[in-house]
Amino acid sequence: MIAEVTASLVAELGIERVTMREVAQRGGFSKGVLQHYFADRAELLASALNWSEAQCMARIQAAAHREAVEGLAALQVRIENILPLTAPSLEEWKIRLQVQGLAIVDSQIRPLQKSRFQKVRRHLLRDIQRAIDAGEIKAGLDGPQVVRDVLMLITGLGTLAVLNPGAFSRAQLRRSVKQLIESVEAVPPRASATRRHVETGGEQVPLQHL
Repeated sequence: MIAEVTASLVAELGIERVTMREVAQRGGFSKGVLQHYFADRAELLASALNWSEAQCMARIQAAAHREAVEGLAALQVRIENILPLTAPSLEEWKIRLQVQGLAIVDSQIRPLQKSRFQKVRRHLLRDIQRAIDAGEIKAGLDGPQVVRDVLMLITGLGTLAVLNPGAFSRAQLRRSVKQLIESVEAVPPRASATRRHVETGGEQVPLQHL
């Protein structure tokens, strides 16, 4: 409850304006209650980030279970559920970016941010490794290399979408994700042969084979 209230205030007011007194007033409890559970403001903000990231993870797991996907398909589901495509995920990004900024100068927040980053990276790498094992990734690409590309896409698109609301539609964000997936996806032998045939000026290939 306290973490949720704090997260909501960070997204609404900005991290600099969130105080223990403000959280107590919004949540309807005394400042003493907050001080009983949290030693200082840094711990309170950490709880807000943890709560927000837990919401994101629950959404990803629910989507993956609902769609019963693995490998590249699971990776695409994960990326789309991280990006700010919905109101809840947009709130998460507002919190995430502000905590990232604070982590640059706050030694108490920095380890939390580093831990969150490493956790996201592990989940992405797991999806990618499963895709590699299933032969879904192009030959020559390794897991860490693909993870770097995915993290750059997520960070860039997420940040731009928050800073330029309305400039990126859901369709545009999803299209960027699809393009990344296609850029690392292994081409099935038959499709590869078809592409070479077209590129070298061979006989016309029926549209349904392309």
